[in-house]
Amino acid sequence: MKRITELSDNTTAFASTVDAIFFLVLVSVAAVILMPSITADGQYDAARYTATQDFETHLLETLLNGKIDDFGYTLSPTTIINLSMPNSSIATDATDAVLGKHQHHRTLSDLIAEDMLLGLSVVGNNSYTPINPMAEEHGTQTRDAIRSYLDSTIGRRYDYRFETRWVPFNGFPLESRIVVGNVPLPDAIRQSAMITLPLAHRVSRDAILGPINDTVLADMNTSLPAMRSTAYHAAFNQSITVASHDASLMITELVFPADHLRSLLRSGSHTSNEQRGLMGDPQTINCTPDLMMATQLIEHMTTALNLTNLTVSTKLSSSAVTQIEDEMVLMNQRQIMTSMNEELSGGINATVALMVNSSGPEQTTALRDKQVDSIYRTVNTAGVDVVLSLW
Repeated sequence: MKRITELSDNTTAFASTVDAIFFLVLVSVAAVILMPSITADGQYDAARYTATQDFETHLLETLLNGKIDDFGYTLSPTTIINLSMPNSSIATDATDAVLGKHQHHRTLSDLIAEDMLLGLSVVGNNSYTPINPMAEEHGTQTRDAIRSYLDSTIGRRYDYRFETRWVPFNGFPLESRIVVGNVPLPDAIRQSAMITLPLAHRVSRDAILGPINDTVLADMNTSLPAMRSTAYHAAFNQSITVASHDASLMITELVFPADHLRSLLRSGSHTSNEQRGLMGDPQTINCTPDLMMATQLIEHMTTALNLTNLTVSTKLSSSAVTQIEDEMVLMNQRQIMTSMNEELSGGINATVALMVNSSGPEQTTALRDKQVDSIYRTVNTAGVDVVLSLW
């Protein structure tokens, strides 16, 4: 009888265990019921991210390939000589008639590439001094076209940032950029594409390879290690000289259009009555507005680039243009070569050491190719990345 009473007194323990098990069952059932809604948020986020990424890829492609039916801008020579035009329709119409540039059915990628060239600026102390301030309106119109396209396509669904930046050569104080939109958030989706710039002069890898080509390399391999080390260094230095010269030609052409100036000088005697009326100065009656702007632009360019040692003739002529061009090529080449030597000397020293101690001709050739590619990449900046961010 006593054992039965003790068992009866302890039944609360069984009840507590049953309650706990029942509670766990309820939690499990609730988890099963709520699990789809819990995981759905993550699935929705993933789907939204994928959809945004696909949309941005399509948007960037259509933006770059989209055509602008009518694109125009007006050169402004007064930005160089710090003069202001009269605020009248007659002055505006005359300026636009003579200095206005109108283009039709151009793609936005073409306009962006063109603005990268026209918008080159000297960078220093957090300031930007445009090489050609007369073409500033081209940049304004290009940004307006990009903004208009993105606003009409995206609406208010996303915030965006469109940007591109081109540095013709690392270590040379020239840069151009386009920025449209707000600062992107850290988790913004980014897509990029590359635009090829229409450059007349390009750095040639074959030219860089020339001083240490296969034939030269085979001749060097028969020498003693110390002689090979000296020869390899001399060959790579010559490759840098070739690369810096080609890069200098490219940069000099961008900031000093010698061929265009020569063509203006050949046709300088043909000046219309409209042009004479705009110039106004009787002493410049035989000088076209293009030549007047070119003279002012040369003075501005030499000041902006700090080319204090450049010889600039007081009278613009074909021989003076050639002299300025040759001096600029030499000055730019020296600056580029100095920068390249500072950047590449460590890598060249390491490569030469490996080449001297290589196990055979194939390894030597592979090391040579890797170093030549490094030199080539340093000066091969004919493409510019375009980045679009959405969030």
